[in-house]
Amino acid sequence: MSIKKHIVKATIVILLFSVLGKLFGFAREIIIAAIFGTTSLTDAYFVGLSVPDFFREIISGGILTAVFIPVYASFIQKNESERSLKFINTISTALALIMVLSVIVFMPLSGYLVKVFAPDLTEPAFSTAVTIAKIIFPATIFMGIASFYGSLLNVHKHFVAPALTQLMLNLGVIAGVIFLSKKLGVYSLAVGFVAGAVMQLLVLFPSLRLRELSFKFTLQWFSEFKPMFYLWGPLLFASVAGVGIDLVSRALASGLDSGNIAALIFAGRIRETVWLFCGVPLGTAVFPFLSSVHAGNNSQEFKKIVDFAIRITVLFALPFSLFTVIYSKPIISILFERGAFSSFSTEITSSALAFYSIGALFYALNFVVIRIYYSRQDVITPLKIFSIGFVLNLVAGFMLRKYMLVGGVALARSLTDAFCFIAMIIMLKPILAEFKVWGVIKNILQILLISIISLLPLYLVYISIHLPAGLFEKLVFLSVAVFFSVFIYLLLCKLFKVKELDSIYNLLKRKIFPAGVLPQ
Repeated sequence: MSIKKHIVKATIVILLFSVLGKLFGFAREIIIAAIFGTTSLTDAYFVGLSVPDFFREIISGGILTAVFIPVYASFIQKNESERSLKFINTISTALALIMVLSVIVFMPLSGYLVKVFAPDLTEPAFSTAVTIAKIIFPATIFMGIASFYGSLLNVHKHFVAPALTQLMLNLGVIAGVIFLSKKLGVYSLAVGFVAGAVMQLLVLFPSLRLRELSFKFTLQWFSEFKPMFYLWGPLLFASVAGVGIDLVSRALASGLDSGNIAALIFAGRIRETVWLFCGVPLGTAVFPFLSSVHAGNNSQEFKKIVDFAIRITVLFALPFSLFTVIYSKPIISILFERGAFSSFSTEITSSALAFYSIGALFYALNFVVIRIYYSRQDVITPLKIFSIGFVLNLVAGFMLRKYMLVGGVALARSLTDAFCFIAMIIMLKPILAEFKVWGVIKNILQILLISIISLLPLYLVYISIHLPAGLFEKLVFLSVAVFFSVFIYLLLCKLFKVKELDSIYNLLKRKIFPAGVLPQ
């Protein structure tokens, strides 16, 4: 099987479990919205969560993956199994110690950190956010270690268990709200989050045991650590800038009325659907292949994988993004408008979603493209680009918030995502001599045209009629819109001979149908 077929197969596996995880994620958000609405309590929870999650992300998120995976992939490429095992045990030991130390140092500083992350939060919400941050901080230890071992399993082309980790986190939060909300109120979300973090690590144990990747406390020096440390510093700043873009948006929303942070987060969860379904599966699947191909100095194959990864992300993410732009209000109404989530909550959340979704394609693409740089151990370029993006988001957010409120904050983030993608694509040209930037732009314009034609008929119906207020009627209309639009989109992709769709079709044909059932 070719590398492209392996990538498509791995992407489909991750996508299936991502869909399952996202369904539970929607269930989590629906329950939170129904019980707490867009209020200062919900604001407090999301701000409190963002404090420990910030440190988890910069310690064990993209940084660790970018520095560790290419080195480990080179060990696998050279069949150095014993050395690779000692290497990963050393990394995991160091990670566990660093995560514990970060909790000890930063948890007592939660009050100061909340003030930095959301400077305009009201006093009651501030106190609640500080308590929630302190409850959640220990969970980052389990999440950090689970993230490390999940990346490790991906190198071994094992994608199922790592894809289940997000599902476990969602189940924990849902259980916390259902069983503890009457006694603990909004703090039940934090307790459920901690339980879900523990389950994230537990769900990986069977796969780790199968691969004989059990943890052993080891601290040993490797010559590869020196270049890794050189990468660590710039990558740390790049990660801070990347995560900081989200934090800037939340800080800007804290200067608006109570509930706008929650509206921004709920809208962001829908935007993350595009990222989770179209960016994460492919970015996760393609990264080990890119690292292995780069370690083998196969530049031609590397360029082909890069081109394929970008094109297939655009194929799925662009129509998805456009759909959420034009149907933002019924989507929010169907998902959240019940209980404490009022019609006003729907208005502000759908405004944020519409402007967030403009940049959802680039948000998904950035997850894929940044891993192209990481596979080459180039962290300087993303550092420069996301640092500029951080400033752009801050300046644009301040300017647009004044006139467009929470929608302006969301639009500033979309403009930032678009800038980061364009900059990273342009900077690929010098390192991949035959990479065609115009080919990427042409592909995006082609898929945009197909998407518009696919969505236009029912969108004209949508704006010309008064959509019934009932949940069932809205759900039926949106379901018809999805089915009809997808059918037209796939048909047009076939007529326009979009080759990435053929790659997926051929793989599914071989896996699902016996030979001879479908025409060649």
